[in-house]
Amino acid sequence: MSAPKKPEVPRVFYSSPGPWGQLEYSWMYLEAPEELLEHFPMPSTVTRWVFEGMTPAEVGALFVQAGLGTAQVNSLMSAELVSVSQEGVIVEPRIADLEALLPEERAVIYSRLSVSDLNPFHKDPVFIPANDLAGWLKNTGVSAAQVDRIRRLSYQRNGALVFSDVSALLQAARSDREARELFKVCTRTRTLVAKLHVGKGAQVSELAGYWGGGGRTRDVRPILESILETDGLEEIDISHLLPAMPRKLLYSFPVLGVASNGRVPDCHWTTLNFFNYNARDVYLDTRMATANVLENYARVQGDWRFGDAILFLDKQTGNALHSCVYIADQIVFTKNGSNLVTPWVLMPLDEVQKVYGAAGPIELVAYRKNSVPSPKTP
Repeated sequence: MSAPKKPEVPRVFYSSPGPWGQLEYSWMYLEAPEELLEHFPMPSTVTRWVFEGMTPAEVGALFVQAGLGTAQVNSLMSAELVSVSQEGVIVEPRIADLEALLPEERAVIYSRLSVSDLNPFHKDPVFIPANDLAGWLKNTGVSAAQVDRIRRLSYQRNGALVFSDVSALLQAARSDREARELFKVCTRTRTLVAKLHVGKGAQVSELAGYWGGGGRTRDVRPILESILETDGLEEIDISHLLPAMPRKLLYSFPVLGVASNGRVPDCHWTTLNFFNYNARDVYLDTRMATANVLENYARVQGDWRFGDAILFLDKQTGNALHSCVYIADQIVFTKNGSNLVTPWVLMPLDEVQKVYGAAGPIELVAYRKNSVPSPKTP
């Protein structure tokens, strides 16, 4: 009888030094719960490319620009696959057509598709963290054939490995059950788990000053002091140091009831409610969210601190493409999407930049709430 297999120890790494103290990180993956997916519409199994505002001739020229050969262009532009509507030119490629594309060809075509909300999985593709497909799919039970299909249909976007052909993946499923399991895997999101070390000799006042940003020092200090007073306890998950709202939301998916008014909490709602005990749904209105930042926040000129709002601005238009909240050591609290299958997570800031930097040059700026005093510098 063979010995039981030892459980794999999660890879652990540590923070850079800073006023946040010493942090210890590890990774985990979240998937949308089946109870939620039962109420979420499954994507169509028919791949549909919508070239909004383009003519058939322009679409054909785009295929040539992407590097496709004459035979490929003729196949994709055949009468049975192409139609023209008020939306633009619609192409419904076969799986064989999709699999014939090279990653660099796919990147060019899908970049054009990503500008339209009519192509949701091209606009917001599935991100494969650290370009590690095997790690992303580990322990998911996805068949070798489907893993190979995802590998062949993936492409690079802004330095990240992404996947947009969810419809083709579902079309190749052998049963409705397998299709649902594959879609569940497509909601798979990597997040950080972080612990703060509070060993003997730790400067509780300094740590409480940082983690108690937003006038919460009196809430955080007793927790840190209790750790020092407890033998054998030298660390705490930082989720316990967050304000009430993010503490409740972290590592979770939106509940069905939040969409009753037709809007699901997005990044701006998440950022502006960070210090609120009760959520203010007025921030679902982009105009009101912008007004709140302009009226109640000030641009941060120095180092970023716990609770600062980080805005991702399009350099060409000045529009806020995304926002998140700075936690510590270039780690942010974020919700990357306004749908039910996007969770609230902790992520390295550079990974979030890869999610939102594909559309063009972006600028990151930080704002601090006027009513939030800056913690004392250690």
